[in-house]
Amino acid sequence: MLGNGAIIPVTHANRAASAIKTGAIKIAQAAHRALDVAVAHAYGWSDYRTDVTDEEVMQRLLALNPGRSVSA
Repeated sequence: MLGNGAIIPVTHANRAASAIKTGAIKIAQAAHRALDVAVAHAYGWSDYRTDVTDEEVMQRLLALNPGRSVSA
């Protein structure tokens, strides 16, 4: 149903498009997780998990800054 109250009939084409979109989203999410893991390992974070918070990632990145700026 649209915001104006109109009803969109559910057809096989709509279902197929939705399934394709859902599949594409899952593929993109899996690729994003794999990229996150690869980047974490490049930083030497062998204990990285895909469920860490953005705050923890930022803390780890900030902890790397002093050592990298001295060696630059």
